[in-house]
Amino acid sequence: MTDQIKRIFISLRADRKSAIRVVLATRYNMSVDSVKNMWIYGGKIPAKYQKEVLEILQNELKKQIDEDKKILAK
Repeated sequence: MTDQIKRIFISLRADRKSAIRVVLATRYNMSVDSVKNMWIYGGKIPAKYQKEVLEILQNELKKQIDEDKKILAK
């Protein structure tokens, strides 16, 4: 599951990555850098949080895709 989390995170635009790091850091009482380095890139997300983190990232990616579709439709 951590590989999937990392792939989705990498797919996000820089502004969304920054926002997600803040959301996760706040939600799990961590530093933004720890979220990025230990959880996302290090793959050390505790098993009990992996499903929720994956859902948060999937929702963010869906929002990004929906925005991109709107831009392309213009």
